[in-house]
Amino acid sequence: MMNIPKTLARLPFASGIRRAMVIRTEARRLMQGWAEAEEQMLHFYGKFLRAKDLCFDIGANLGGRVKIFRRCGCRVIAVEPQRECVRELRRWFGKDDLVTVIPCAIGAERATATLRTCNFHRISSLSNEWIAATLASGRFASQHWTRGRKVELVTLDDLIAKFGVPRFVKIDVEGFEFEALKGLSTPVPYLSFEFTPESIELALGCLAQISRLGKAQFNFSPGESMRLTFEQWISEEAMAEHLSILAVERDNWGDIYAVFEGEEVDQPR
Repeated sequence: MMNIPKTLARLPFASGIRRAMVIRTEARRLMQGWAEAEEQMLHFYGKFLRAKDLCFDIGANLGGRVKIFRRCGCRVIAVEPQRECVRELRRWFGKDDLVTVIPCAIGAERATATLRTCNFHRISSLSNEWIAATLASGRFASQHWTRGRKVELVTLDDLIAKFGVPRFVKIDVEGFEFEALKGLSTPVPYLSFEFTPESIELALGCLAQISRLGKAQFNFSPGESMRLTFEQWISEEAMAEHLSILAVERDNWGDIYAVFEGEEVDQPR
C-alpha cells in the first residue's frame, strides 16, 4: 500500500485517506481467491439457503457474506452505511444484477442517525452505549471512534415492501440490532443477529422482539466457527439462559440464529 507523504499525514483528512486505503486493500484481498474459511461458510449457509433465494445482508461491510450468499445462488440486498465500504461493494458487485447495494442503515423507523466510524471499520456503530460498553470491557480498548456522520435509516419492512420477503436476514450492526429488529413486523423464515457479552440486555430484547413476530426457536454459533452449538433448536427462555452464561467472559461473542415455526434446517457441521 502506498505511503502517505509526511507533510500530508499531518493534515486533518489524512486519517480518512489512510482508512480508505486500508479498506480498499482489505476488500481486494477478500474478493480475490477463495479460502478454506469461505468453504466452511458456504457449507454452513447452504443449510439455510437455496439457489434463487432472497437474502438481506444488514451491515454488509466489505461483502464477505455477500460473496458467500452469491455462491449459494442467492439474490442479495446488501445494506451498508459506511461510504468507503459502499464504494468497495459497488466496485466488486456493481455489475452483478443479483446484488443490490443500499447505502444506508436499518432502524426502527425512517429517520437519520449518527454513525460513529471507527478506525477499524468493522466496528463502526450507531450505538454510543455499545461503544462505551466494549471500551469499558477492554475488548476494543485500542480502537477509537470519530464524532460521526449522519446516515439515513430505513426499516426492514421498507426493504420487504420493495424487494419481497427474504428467506434469510443477517444482521450485524454493532449494538444496533434491537433497533433494526423493531422495524420488522412480519416473520421471515430465518434470521441471525450478532451477540456480544457486553450487551446481554440488548440480546435478550432481540430474542423477545423476534418471539413477538411468531413462534421461534433459536441456536448459537460461537465466533466465526460456522457451527451451531445445539443439535436441537431451543426456546427463547433456554437461549436467554445460555447467553447469561456466555456473558461472563468477554470473548464469548457470536451469532444467534432464529427459525420460525414451519421451517426446517439441517444441523451445519
